[in-house]
Amino acid sequence: MMDVIQKERDGEGASDRSLVIGLTQMLIELDKGVEDKEKKAYTLIFEEEFLSQSRSYFRKEASNFFEIATATQYLERVRNRLKEEQERTR
Repeated sequence: MMDVIQKERDGEGASDRSLVIGLTQMLIELDKGVEDKEKKAYTLIFEEEFLSQSRSYFRKEASNFFEIATATQYLERVRNRLKEEQERTR
């Protein structure tokens, strides 16, 4: 699942978005009735790795882009990335 998200972020696989959505919805369904967040499939299988890889990906991208862009370009890039991530969750 993380490979699909990585490819989409890199502009290589927007067509696989429905696969990621379906898999995350399946994990959420499996968790119905589970009270402890630490025992939920979504958390154990997806969320922790997603957050870790997202943090690394965007930290690296920000560092690389900040070196070559103006402040205005950098902020525009950040705004676009936030929009893309929000769209990815729909």
